[in-house]
Amino acid sequence: MMTATLNLFKLSLRQLLGRQRLLLLVVLTLIALIPSLLAAISLWVGRPLQSAQLFADFDLPVVLPLIALIVSGSLLREEIHNRTIVYLLTKPIARSLIVLGKFAAGLLLIWALGWLGLLIQAAVLADGSELASQFASVALITLAYGAFYLALSLFFKRALLWGLAYLILWEGLLTNILPGVKQLSIHRYAAQFSSGSLGQKNAALGVLLAIAAVSLALAAWHLSRMEFPGETE
Repeated sequence: MMTATLNLFKLSLRQLLGRQRLLLLVVLTLIALIPSLLAAISLWVGRPLQSAQLFADFDLPVVLPLIALIVSGSLLREEIHNRTIVYLLTKPIARSLIVLGKFAAGLLLIWALGWLGLLIQAAVLADGSELASQFASVALITLAYGAFYLALSLFFKRALLWGLAYLILWEGLLTNILPGVKQLSIHRYAAQFSSGSLGQKNAALGVLLAIAAVSLALAAWHLSRMEFPGETE
C-alpha cells in the first residue's frame, strides 16, 4: 500500500512538472514573483517597501491563495475530466491515499513556488530578517488553502471559478462589509499566524491545521462515494 502511494506521489509530481504543464508552471512562477517585481519597482522609485509589508499585502491575500487554487484545484478534477481517474482506481490503493498522494505532490510544488518568491523578494530588498517566519507561514497557509481547494474541486466541477469566487467575493468583499464573516475566512487565521501575537499564532495554527484535516477528510469521503464510467469493467 505504501509503495503504491509513493508511486502515485512520484507520478503526480512528474505530471505537474511535465512538458504539458510548462505553460502552467510559467504562469505560477510569474504569480509567485509578483511581490518581487513590486519590491524592485519600489526601489527604483526610491520608496522601498518592507518585506513584511509585501508579505501581508500581496503574498498572503493574493499570491499564495492563487497558487494553491491553480495547483490543488486541478489535481483530481483534471483526472476526472480526462477520465484517467479510472486508471488510478484500478491500483491497489485506497481512495483516501489517492487524495493524500496527489495532494502531497501538489503541496510540494506550491511550497517550492512560494519559497522561491520569498527568496527572490528578500534578495531584491536585501532583507531576510523575516524569512524564517515567512517560510513557516507559507507552509502552513498553503496547506490549509490547498486542502480546501482540493475538496472544493471534488464537490464542484468548475473548481477554479468557485475558488476565485471565494477569494474575491467572500474573503475580499464580504469580510469588509460584514465583519462577522471574517470568522469563517481562511485569510483571517493566515494573517494571525503570520503577524499576530503568540496566543493568536497558536490559535491560528490549530484552526489552519483543522481546516486542512477536515478538507482532506471531506475530499477522501466524497471521492469514495463517486462513481465513474468504466470503473468496474
